[in-house]
Amino acid sequence: MRDYLYIPLGGNQVRPVRAATNLVIVMFLGGLWHGAAWTFVVWGLLHGSYLVIERVVRALFEDKDWANNLATRLFAGFATYAAVCIAWVFFRASDFTVAARMLRGMFGGHAHGDAILTTREILQIAIVTAGMILVHWTLRDSNIETTVTRLPRWVVTAAWALMACAIILTQGNSNAFIYFQF
Repeated sequence: MRDYLYIPLGGNQVRPVRAATNLVIVMFLGGLWHGAAWTFVVWGLLHGSYLVIERVVRALFEDKDWANNLATRLFAGFATYAAVCIAWVFFRASDFTVAARMLRGMFGGHAHGDAILTTREILQIAIVTAGMILVHWTLRDSNIETTVTRLPRWVVTAAWALMACAIILTQGNSNAFIYFQF
């Protein structure tokens, strides 16, 4: 997407408004690439809008002391996570009615509904999410290749073993990989 769409459109080497438009165009086309349904278009447009908002906020507040403290960065990280979770509803939902029902449920609109996930599944999701946030946070000013080369071999081996075990232990799950539906 970056190499074949964003950069040929001018990337961020153009005026800020044009760069923002380029981001939205690329994410819109990314949504269409994932499926010919309006929910995918909304998913792409939300992601494009989030990228534009992030650039505007960064440009406005980058030099402020309060913008770079730990509390603000944590808040921004969790806000980003929440926004992306909302966007993924549209990726997963079969139509806007289902998306609306899922969003209502996410915000407490189904207070007396049946549980979708067991406590064990919620715990698994919480552990994976916490791990992803921790890894992302530690890689914020680096990249994965540099970080992995600095780690002791036993840590890398343990991480691979943990991931392999997680894959093996979740094989009984009946949820098909989402791209198998296309």
